Amino acid sequence: IERKVVPYLAKISLRSADKIRAVANYLIDQAKEIAPRKQYFIFPTFTDLSIFLDEKDIKLDKFILFVGHLEKVKGVNILIDAFAKISKDFPDFKLVLVGRGAEKENYQMLVDSHQLQDRIEFKGKLSLEQTKDIMKNCHCFVLPSLSEGLPRVIMEAMALGKPVVASDVGGIPELVKNNENGFLFERGSSNELAEKLSIILRNKDLAIKMGEKGREVANQNFSNEKYLQNYIKMINQ
Repeated sequence: IERKVVPYLAKISLRSADKIRAVANYLIDQAKEIAPRKQYFIFPTFTDLSIFLDEKDIKLDKFILFVGHLEKVKGVNILIDAFAKISKDFPDFKLVLVGRGAEKENYQMLVDSHQLQDRIEFKGKLSLEQTKDIMKNCHCFVLPSLSEGLPRVIMEAMALGKPVVASDVGGIPELVKNNENGFLFERGSSNELAEKLSIILRNKDLAIKMGEKGREVANQNFSNEKYLQNYIKMINQ
């Protein structure tokens, strides 16, 4: 029933709206198929990045970070497999997983099968402040999702000057520009993810350069001031 009713109501809403705002271009493309003549605006849902943008004590320590729900859609198994492929080449690096979810036990079993219990750490659910304190020190942030909208967590990582390695799905390519502030890889490909991780772990200067670019983008586009400017512009036009 929901699969039938929600799209029907969405069509009515889009066709009745005076203006339409979306968080990513791919959503605007979908909406225009239903309501092509509307006035469209694009900017993300409000995300208070102030504690991330204000952070000054940022380092690149030897660990890779994931933050999110431990669910199948987040592709954490792909990340674990990719890390297993490169673990011998980077013996000083660890993988840290922040979050909880239904797949935690399965992911723990996968870690055990790769005999990486001492290299992969499950942190569980953390507060925003605790997450920031871990994220500010990671070498890179990884989001291997099978499906996404416009992930807040990538904005947070960018605001902390972290290079991002993420799957090429949903609105992620609108945040992560390949070879500029991070790397994109094909959804579900642990081999390609392992390849991108090897590049970013081997080249600290590149990681710093990509992180600086990401922080610049986050500051210019996702600050609280920028959100208010976008909202006022939408109302007044």
